Amino acid sequence: MSQDDAPTIPSEIEAKTAQLAGLRWLGRQIGTSLHRTEILSATASSIKDTISDAQSIIFLAKEYEDTSERSLTIEFADTPLAVSKTTFLADEGLLSMAISSIVPILVPDTDTLSVQCLLASDRSVVVAPLWDGIDDDIGSQGPTAGLLGCLYVSATKQNALTEQHREFIETVSYLAAMA
Repeated sequence: MSQDDAPTIPSEIEAKTAQLAGLRWLGRQIGTSLHRTEILSATASSIKDTISDAQSIIFLAKEYEDTSERSLTIEFADTPLAVSKTTFLADEGLLSMAISSIVPILVPDTDTLSVQCLLASDRSVVVAPLWDGIDDDIGSQGPTAGLLGCLYVSATKQNALTEQHREFIETVSYLAAMA
């Protein structure tokens, strides 16, 4: 190996600095992920404390690996029920209704719905889309542009969730979107 081929100290330092920057980035990503899970858990607990009839709180996140941007995957679920499916299409069923309305929707009696809920036992539901910012451009670049996910709150009793609950969940959804 000639002297010209030997790595120089400055280039080794540069390589180590780049490697450390990558590790710092990874650490921040892991920290953010753990922090987000804690926030979602605390948010779900707060909802259950405030709305005694709320049985299931589910946070769905946009599936960014899905190039069609149609999938929402369960990121966090506080429910005593088994969830048989973890990925849902954003343009079908109850999720689609909430996303297309842009604001949270209240379904006090799911028997009046022609679409299926996320859980078979759901009888009263509020679905709040989580948007990246709140402005007039939401949805203008497609039905899921700016969508981060959805907050899904359900109860097993008909009419258990009210307009007051919908308003509370709307406020919580703005805070959850910032997390």
